[in-house]
This record gives sequence, C-alpha cells and structure tokens, in this order.
Amino acid sequence: MKRFLKNLAQDPLRYAPWLYLLACLLAYAPLIPWLGFYWDDWPIILFIHNKQWGQLLTHFSYDRPFSPWPFFIVGQLGTHPLVWHISALLMRWLGVLGLAWTLKPLWPRQPRFIFYVALLFAIYPGYLTQPVSVTFATQLGAQIALFVSLGAMAHAVTQPQRYWRYTALGMLAGLVHMFTMEYFVGLDLVRAALLWLIVRRQHNKEDYSASAKRVALQWAPYLLVMAAWLFWRFWLLELPQEPYPLELSRNPLRLLAQLGPGALQDFWHALVGVWRLTLEPSFWPAWALTATSAIGLTWLLKRAPDEEQAVPLREAAWLGILAFFLGLLPIWITGNRANEADYGSRYLMAGLMGASLLAAWLLTKFIRSPGWRAVALAVVLGLAIGSHVRNAEHYRQDWQTQRDIYWQLHWRAPNIAPGTAIITPDRLTPLTGEPLLGAALNMLYPIRSEAPVADLWNLELRYSHTLDPILRGESFDINYRGHIFRSERPDSVLIVRMAPEGGCLWTLSAYDAFNPYITEEERQVALYSNHARILAQGTPPVANIFGAEPERGWCYCYQQAQLAIQFGDPAAAISMLTTAESRGLQPALSIEWLPLVQAHLMLAEWDLAAEASQRALADGPAAGAMLCAMWADWQAQAPGDVYAAITQAYCTQ
Repeated sequence: MKRFLKNLAQDPLRYAPWLYLLACLLAYAPLIPWLGFYWDDWPIILFIHNKQWGQLLTHFSYDRPFSPWPFFIVGQLGTHPLVWHISALLMRWLGVLGLAWTLKPLWPRQPRFIFYVALLFAIYPGYLTQPVSVTFATQLGAQIALFVSLGAMAHAVTQPQRYWRYTALGMLAGLVHMFTMEYFVGLDLVRAALLWLIVRRQHNKEDYSASAKRVALQWAPYLLVMAAWLFWRFWLLELPQEPYPLELSRNPLRLLAQLGPGALQDFWHALVGVWRLTLEPSFWPAWALTATSAIGLTWLLKRAPDEEQAVPLREAAWLGILAFFLGLLPIWITGNRANEADYGSRYLMAGLMGASLLAAWLLTKFIRSPGWRAVALAVVLGLAIGSHVRNAEHYRQDWQTQRDIYWQLHWRAPNIAPGTAIITPDRLTPLTGEPLLGAALNMLYPIRSEAPVADLWNLELRYSHTLDPILRGESFDINYRGHIFRSERPDSVLIVRMAPEGGCLWTLSAYDAFNPYITEEERQVALYSNHARILAQGTPPVANIFGAEPERGWCYCYQQAQLAIQFGDPAAAISMLTTAESRGLQPALSIEWLPLVQAHLMLAEWDLAAEASQRALADGPAAGAMLCAMWADWQAQAPGDVYAAITQAYCTQ
C-alpha cells in the first residue's frame, strides 16, 4: 500500500482508470445502501422478480425492442436495490473509460487533458437520474457501446496493422448502441470530426481533398451501420404508436427558429446553469464531502505531470461544441429538452461528452498555471461530487417514504383481492406514480394471475380517465405495454392517500365524504372505496425489494386498529390504540383517533366513545362533520343525552 501511494503521488496519471472509479464512488456511492427503485424501475423489477422474461420483452416492444439486454444481464444477480445501484455505478465508470480510450488516439501526448475531460465526464453535474439504477441501465449500456465503437474506429486509424480487428469491433459496438436505443445516434455523427482531426495530424502535408477522401473511407463502414439502423427504425419497425414523433418544418430557416432557442438554452444550462445548482446550501454532509474531495483532489491533481505538448485548444473547443449539439439533436427534434427538472435531466447524458470537453477547455484556456488549474479543477469536481450526493439524498428520502407507504399498506391490507384498482389522488411520492406504482403493488402482494394479467393497478384521481369512470360506475380495462388489468365490478376500487402533516396512510371510507383534509374529488369518490377488497391473510413484503419492516410506531397501531374494526374485532382495535398511547405514541393529526371512537361505539361504550371524540378533535373542530357522521350511524342505540351532547358540541349541521 505504501508503494502504491508513493507511485500515485509521483504520477497519478498511471492510475487514471482507478481515479475515475474513485470519482464515481465519491459522487454516487455514499448513499447507495439507502436507495431503492423509482419511476420506470418498477415494471422491470416486477418482470425479473417473477421471471417473466417474455413479458419484459413485450414491455419494450412498444418502442425499443432491443433495449432490454442489460436487464437480462444484471437481472441474473437478483432484484435487491443494492445490486442495481452498484451495477449502475460500474457501468458509469466503464463509460468514462470508454471516453478516455476514444480520446487517446486523438491526443496521444496530452494525457493530462484527457484525464481532466474524463474526470469531468464521470461526475458532471446536471444529470440527475443516476439513482434510477434499473431503467437507465439501457442508456448506460448504449453509452458504453458508443464509446467502444468510437474508440475502436480511432484506434483502427492510428494502428493500421489492426485495422480490420478494430473496425469489426467498432461496427459491432455501433450496432449495439444504435439498436439498443436512439439516445446517442446524434453523437455518433461526431465520428467525422474525430476522423478529420486524426487524419490531418497523420497526413498534415496532404491537401484537404485527400484528407476528406481518407475520412470518407474510414467513415464508410459506420455510415452503413447508421443506414441500416435508419432503414430499420423508420421503414421496417412497426410500433403500436410512435413514442417520439418528429414534428419538423421543411423550411431550414423555420427549422432553425424552431430548434435554436431551446438548443441555446440547453447549452447555457449545461455550461453554466448546472454549476449554479452545485451551490445549493442544503444537506451539510454533501458540503463536507465537497470540501474533503476538493482538498484531496487538489493534492492529487497538482502531482500530475505537465503535458509534453501544448493542448490543441481549438480542436477541443470545436469538438466539444459539435459533440454537444450533435448529441442533443435527436432530443430536440423530438420536442424534448435537457434543462427540464428531475426526470428530464436524463437527456443531458447525450451532451455530457461535449460539455466535459468544453469545461476542460475553459479551465485550460483561461487558467494558464498548471498548479492553479489543478486547484480550480479540484474545486469544480468537489462541487460536482457534492451536488450528486445532494441529489441522491432526494432519492433516499423518496425511497424511505415509498417503503413506509408499502409497509403501511401491508399492515392495513395484508392482502387485496385480485382485480382491485388502488386509487390515489396524485403521486404517492414525487418519484413514482401511475402507472408505475401498479408494478410495485403487484410485487407487494403475491401474484395470483398469469402473465400478462396484473392483479392490481394504480390510478390517480388527478386524471379524468380515473375520476369519470368511478363517478359513472364503470369498471376499468387497461392495457399498459402489454400488461393487462381489468376490474370486473365497478366497486372494485380501494382509495388510499397519505395524510397531510406527517400523518399515516389513509384508506378512505364513506366517513371521508366529510373529511376536511382531503380534496373535493376525493370526498366525491370516498363512498366508492370498497374495504371488502381487503383480505385478512397475507404474506409480508419481499425484504430483498422492500427492505426490512420499519419500526412499529403509531401508524402500525393505527393500521392494525382499522383492520381489526373492519373484521369485527373492536376490542382488538381498542387494545392496539391504548397500548400505543401507553408507549407514548401519538398521531400527527388528532383525527387519527377516530378508529378509537368507532371501536367504542361498536361495543356500546358511549361515555368512552365521547371521551375519544374529544381526542379526535383536539386539533380543532374542522373534522366535526366526520365525527358526527360516525355517531349518526349509532343514533338509534346511543343514549339520547350522550348523542345530544355530541351533536351540540361537534356537529355543525
């Protein structure tokens, strides 16, 4: 170890691949043990968990039929979130190695500059979807294949004795990246610039015409690959619907006006905007890591040897500009932008090569001293590392909320009858929602139907295609990418939502028609929430996916009390809630004492029910109508004086 550290201090560039890995570990690894699944991860994990490989292929046949190969490879290792996040980190690292390998034949005597570019590329800020580890395995796999293809082409030009070997590898990798997905088809066009720069350096005495012919000959095999992809994609491939419609004007000036403003905004966002985001003051551990990383990288980078020759700054600048605009061209012509928040930031992946080249160019161009340049780069990299940790914290919090929801739903509903639509008012968390939450629900509960039928599905009330059928008394018939869900009866719905202000998960009932904490739409459909869809016997969630059971706090007691009341055991509900109180547990909202009121009413314990009613409205009289509706169901049995007192104290109507 001492020898390694000594060698590292003398010449860090010898260990460049491992330093790229170190940068990735600092940026992406700190919170990996606490990250989970998000957005489009869920359907993929569902199919892998149930070994429905054919269904996985069907899912992607709707837009990218050859894209699932990374899921098959990583999926052999299991469905634990840790497996996928480590795999995503390693794939990101392989992409960095691929970029460095691509640039080596272009600038063989500028290893330090390539080192800078690759480090920036590894942890460039603004790309915020690294924690979406499953879904973006395809993008990362395609990116690796792209750089293998570009690098093989560049090495074929500089090593003629291995031309055919490298060309075969480059063409094969080109086919893989294009047919996997279209993200990097635009960046593939940067081949011409790479070839031109290499050929002109090799044959600087030749005229431009001769150089152009050499470039054309070297480029020809890869143009054939692109032609094959274009023919397949636009003439042979028949999709159920075009996921990325092209809406372009045939007038060049109008086309420029159509794409130009958005392209320039993305360019500014990539070079300036994303760095502003690294200065956010939140989450002090990220800032601690920023400072530590900057100090360590300063020590390391200042020991990298100077370049043997001056960096060709003009080449780097033009190559960076071309790589950025060509990389994002397919994104822009499909009407998307790279400066969109959260999930939209995935598009920046196609522009990272260009952005990293331009950032390294700016540092080299305007900071002439190698020592101060190393300091500036270390600070920039430290800020990038901190921004990724801060971004991961956002995902960590979402996963914690998701797990809390899944376990609370299991506590309240150990099993749910097949064919039930789980209705939520909106996304249950910012990073998951309709229809993707449906896949998670079909893993939370054991699958009883055969593929492609789904037992459960999630729909959100914010959409008219959810609200209107419920109000009209219609059932649901859904086909999402070959995944079929049908509710046989109109009342096969269960409406759930997270309570505000840190409350528990609520399964709405008829009483919630008077709930002041929910929306008007939710109050309208509360009557349709059918608790009979909840079954008493079930199995715990899969720990390898949903994690270990969280601490059994107030919400556990609340859910178990609700379940006991549903199945006619009010004594168990009272025992559960009074035990919770004796442990010092209290609800975030006093309205969550209503199950205690209901249990005492069921046992005709009127005075205790009246006492519990006071607890339920400790936060204020807003929920009085809900309490009165509950008492009204027992008006005939309750003593007149007790009922009159309740009515006078709490009922507003």
